[in-house]
Amino acid sequence: MKKILFLLFAVSIFTVACQKDEEPAKPIDKFIKTFNGNIKTYSCEATQTLLNTDAATAVITKENETDLLGTMKDDKGNKLFTFSGKLESDNENKFKISNFSYDSETLFGGGEMLNGKLKISFASFTCPVDSNTYRVTREFKEQ
Repeated sequence: MKKILFLLFAVSIFTVACQKDEEPAKPIDKFIKTFNGNIKTYSCEATQTLLNTDAATAVITKENETDLLGTMKDDKGNKLFTFSGKLESDNENKFKISNFSYDSETLFGGGEMLNGKLKISFASFTCPVDSNTYRVTREFKEQ
């Protein structure tokens, strides 16, 4: 009986010792997945109008603990464009998007998690408002 108790004790110690503690989620992890939603395109005029709304998917992958890579796809899965982003140091629910070229424009912008849903805004240097301020010309919102 002592041998059986000792064996059970040894097995339980071995089991506990071999379990790994799970790492806590990193701030970037909330962005790393596929988001289904709509991408809206706006005019550049002072009185902006909605030009169109299309179903889209944003696929976000992790480059490292602060940098991410995003790919926007249409409703058929075709790639529209790719962008790079970096988490903001003062707000873990936001990231900034570096300049990239799309459709003969230079776009930039940012993303944020609002009420558990992803919103990404893209602006263009061809749509200035004031100095260093630009109108959003495209916007992705998770459904």
